[in-house]
Amino acid sequence: MLGPADHAAATGDRPELLGSVGRPLPGVTVELRTPQGNPVAPGEIGEVCVKSASVMPGYWSRPELTATALRDGWLHTGDLGRFDDHGYPYLAGRIKDIIIANGCNHYAGPIEDALTSHPAVGEAAVVAVPDDHTGGAAHVFVVAPGIEANELLDWASGRLGVPVTITVIDTMPTTALGKPGKKELARRTPRP
Repeated sequence: MLGPADHAAATGDRPELLGSVGRPLPGVTVELRTPQGNPVAPGEIGEVCVKSASVMPGYWSRPELTATALRDGWLHTGDLGRFDDHGYPYLAGRIKDIIIANGCNHYAGPIEDALTSHPAVGEAAVVAVPDDHTGGAAHVFVVAPGIEANELLDWASGRLGVPVTITVIDTMPTTALGKPGKKELARRTPRP
């Protein structure tokens, strides 16, 4: 939660706070962890793990899914995030959306944020694709009426640390929850 003092700081000298998901509510503990289960340092990206009396007891009739999500008293959300130096958490994407290029992890969230910072781009969604030279790359679908993919690629060069290709679309497909429909986008991804 971001309280009134946080919003005041965000309109003053800390505008980045509006990109935070806010501090955990009382009774909720949040840690960011490595795949091995170790907490990460501030600024590093890790999986968002939650401990609370209100965490679900498990998935209905899905013991294998429950065993993956609930370990050692923690709910492993599959979300990736980082804490800033003041303890505010920021989401970076989903574990399943990691792009591994040249042996380095790249997260969908920062790529999407970089492209949506262009004034013509309304929405962006990243899909991981194989790449013969780097092992992996990002294909980005953007809703950007009146702009060409090459223009966006030129604009984005230097802002992204991963190979990117772009497809401009008219509307973003969504899931029943209103999130970008990445499974649908993966079906639309151009293949080499």
